[in-house]
Amino acid sequence: MAATLTAEDGSGDPEANSYIEVEWADTYHENRGNAYWEKLSRVQKENCLIKATDYIDKRFVRRFRGFRMQKDQALAWPRLAAFDDDDYTLDVVPSALQKATAEYALRAAIYNVLAPDAMRAAPAQDMTDEESPNSDQTNVIAGAIKFVKKVVGPIEKTIAYESTNDVAKAQVGSSRSTQSNIVSDFLVPQYPEADMLIESLLIVGGSVGLERA
Repeated sequence: MAATLTAEDGSGDPEANSYIEVEWADTYHENRGNAYWEKLSRVQKENCLIKATDYIDKRFVRRFRGFRMQKDQALAWPRLAAFDDDDYTLDVVPSALQKATAEYALRAAIYNVLAPDAMRAAPAQDMTDEESPNSDQTNVIAGAIKFVKKVVGPIEKTIAYESTNDVAKAQVGSSRSTQSNIVSDFLVPQYPEADMLIESLLIVGGSVGLERA
């Protein structure tokens, strides 16, 4: 089924679902030699731009500078009282946001899902337990191999896997910046080429900026 892409035109369109048009993304990627984008059909490009826009708003909406221009606008931008680091107004759809949308869209084309669900842990199975082989759910195998130990004589081989406990310990103090009370930012993939463009649009140092009178 064909996508219906409606690009934000700066008016706070309640039907908008993308920050840029396909043609804008085409020119952006052509200028940077991103050949993979050229292989996509127009429908695929539209789907990716919508996914990219959804991702941007879900991930960064609480950290964008200023506030929405219209109550019923569909997207987080355009915004009022949003200023860049040189105190110039960030109005309509900022260039950095347009570029980031194109970058995230390219990654959506490659990975399909920009914020994938966390890998489900495989439960530790004890087949000697007559009640339930999966009775111990507190420290299950999370998948990654921590180390492999081999002893030549007599032959011995030990494989240790990361458990959910190991993952939990690793996450303590490791979050890049908690942006949600539900989802740890530790689980959100980084996309530096796009993330660095968005950075200039975010509140710095926890300041809240201007408020409505």
